[in-house]
Amino acid sequence: MAVEPLISLSTGAHTFDVQFHPGEPLLATSTILGEVELHRFDSEAATSELLRTLSPHTESCRTVRFLSCAGSETQAAVAPSEGRATQLVSASADCRAAIMDVERGKRVWRTKLRAAGNSLLPLGSQRFAVGDDDGGIALHDTRQKKATARYSEQEDFVSDLLLGTDERSLCS
Repeated sequence: MAVEPLISLSTGAHTFDVQFHPGEPLLATSTILGEVELHRFDSEAATSELLRTLSPHTESCRTVRFLSCAGSETQAAVAPSEGRATQLVSASADCRAAIMDVERGKRVWRTKLRAAGNSLLPLGSQRFAVGDDDGGIALHDTRQKKATARYSEQEDFVSDLLLGTDERSLCS
């Protein structure tokens, strides 16, 4: 039985999080320097290259996720098999969440968080949830500058978020 080759990927700094693009051979990494790196990889040749380094944050970027493109509001975030993610959302220790355009490499939206962002869950092309260091969860809509809803159900940091099969239940 043949063993598949592993792809070795080097980043410019310690990496907190990684996210595969849902339809292209791209990988986004979030680093301790507040950067998001975009890497293209070739799994057959076992190679990778750094395409772009984005600097959306002034402190460590703890998490990064691809957002679905406009027009595919719900399913692309839950089952992104269509592969039409054109934006990245990130959250950081600088108490900010930011959205970057993958093609242009520019920040297109950002907001202030109540505490350092620790986890992200895309909820479509314009909505996402952020879990923070103080146990809070904020729901954001990119058409608004401030959070559309906030929850404070935990006393400790939110390490991960998951959407229930009913697409209405949020678990942290």
